[in-house]
Amino acid sequence: MNRVTLQADISGTLPMTPRSRKVFLLLSLALLFADTAVVGISYYNARQAFDQSLQEQGNHLRAGFEVAYAATLSNMLQMATFIANDPHIQQTFLAGKRAVEREGGGAGGSEAARLRQALLKEVAPAWQRMTEQFEVRQLHFHLGPGSLSFLRVHKPEKFGDHMDDVRHIIVDTNADQTPRTGFETGRVYSGLRGVVPVWAEENGKRVYAGAVEVGTSFTEMYRVLDNQLTAGAATLLKLRHVEDNMWSSAIDTQFAQLYEGCNCAIEATSRLGIDPIIKHYSTRGLNKTPFDVFHSEHIKVQGKHFAVTYWPLYDYYALSRNTGEQVGAILMWRDIEKDIAAFNRSLQSNLLIAVVGFLLLELLIYWTVRLVTGRLEQEVALRTRELNHANKRLAALAQTDELTGLYNRRHFTELLDQEVERCQRLRKPMSLAMADLDYFKSVNDEFGHPMGDHVLQIVAGILRRNCREYDVLGRYGGEEMVIIFPETELATAQHVCERLREEIAAVRITAPDGRAVPLSTSIGIAQLQAGDNADELIDTADKALYQAKKEGRNRVCLAETANRGNSALSA
Repeated sequence: MNRVTLQADISGTLPMTPRSRKVFLLLSLALLFADTAVVGISYYNARQAFDQSLQEQGNHLRAGFEVAYAATLSNMLQMATFIANDPHIQQTFLAGKRAVEREGGGAGGSEAARLRQALLKEVAPAWQRMTEQFEVRQLHFHLGPGSLSFLRVHKPEKFGDHMDDVRHIIVDTNADQTPRTGFETGRVYSGLRGVVPVWAEENGKRVYAGAVEVGTSFTEMYRVLDNQLTAGAATLLKLRHVEDNMWSSAIDTQFAQLYEGCNCAIEATSRLGIDPIIKHYSTRGLNKTPFDVFHSEHIKVQGKHFAVTYWPLYDYYALSRNTGEQVGAILMWRDIEKDIAAFNRSLQSNLLIAVVGFLLLELLIYWTVRLVTGRLEQEVALRTRELNHANKRLAALAQTDELTGLYNRRHFTELLDQEVERCQRLRKPMSLAMADLDYFKSVNDEFGHPMGDHVLQIVAGILRRNCREYDVLGRYGGEEMVIIFPETELATAQHVCERLREEIAAVRITAPDGRAVPLSTSIGIAQLQAGDNADELIDTADKALYQAKKEGRNRVCLAETANRGNSALSA
């Protein structure tokens, strides 16, 4: 027995020749290259999906910010409007303006000082409510032209200074007496502001007194955003912007730290822990990338992982003049330690699978990883679509009545306030109709609430078909519906309402048991009069509706014939 035969008998196989070893090595290297490629591709796709998820989350954060920002400005405008519409405040403010004019302008003299204190006392209760309930930080009365401070309720010892080069939103409002909102930095604070012109009666005439602004900081808005989105939020302002606009004493008080590295100061933040993130970007600065574009990214700071989204911040002046000059940036961030840990676990798992299947399952593993990656991407896309759908539904629910599809009472009231203000300012006609279904309670009692809901939907459809595209329809209460007829005289509104009444009365509805469901409506119409506000217009139309019910229902009644001492709400 020779040597080779002996070895075969003992081991059960032939020894590997140098050539077979070389082929085996080449095949192993090829498989290793393929396996490495699979792992690399898996990592790239997972990273792409992760980065895409960060971008989608960044878009969601910015959308949430924009909604909260618009709502905050709207709240400031509403509170400023409330202050501006108070007759006592109007008269005191106008008297103060006249005193300043008589006493040489600027801060004025003793009479201006007395009226300033009277105005401060007059607004004190409202100021206290606004600060306690709505986190309002500024209430400021300005005289025109330009911007002359008459009274800073939030800092009453500071007055008499001109701010024409700083408070452009005030200058513009005093120039054309049009309400405005926006972000602007003043001598004391930066804030989200609502500015409303103030008019008062003098010798039987309507006289312009000046402008009143109500403002708040980003802080309260960020607190709500942080709770809802579980993400930190901060407003960064350029140092040059701060120094050009604010008093040095206010800068020292307002800003605990100025970041020279990023040329910025933190105006507001929702949570602690932003300092390391700011320092991470300190070499690039607010007047360089990345803060001059919208961007989302993953960063690692002091051993912790964060998803950071940022975009430029423009103030009222930049937006109204189209200067394109940013005054700072909005920065939002969230801790993604768990996301990164899950991402790393996924990579480790894929690597382990690749090692185990190195010789036999390379191709199968490749397609498995690709399938898993595709499912992850589909899940991200699905969740994003669901989130967008939910956001759209929430926005719709916030404005519309779910049963009828008409505007709900809160949103309709906002639109009515805006339309009344617009028509009063432009001296345009406007009519308002209030419609109430006759004996609707008996429909619910006799035929059930589902039939009552069906009746309301039918009536809402009739209103939509017969009203113009720019008429505003709302459900004001149970079976009570309201219509705004912009720039419409009473006669035209009456014609439309008669058509509505006739079509509603002509509808034939049969209950499941075969009984006919009675349906008719009473409508009251009022036309906006000079000096009316939204509440007065609603009250006048309501009295006209009461008169229609009193005269027998199923009719249209104009406000001129209404009994103004009663209310249809009790009918």
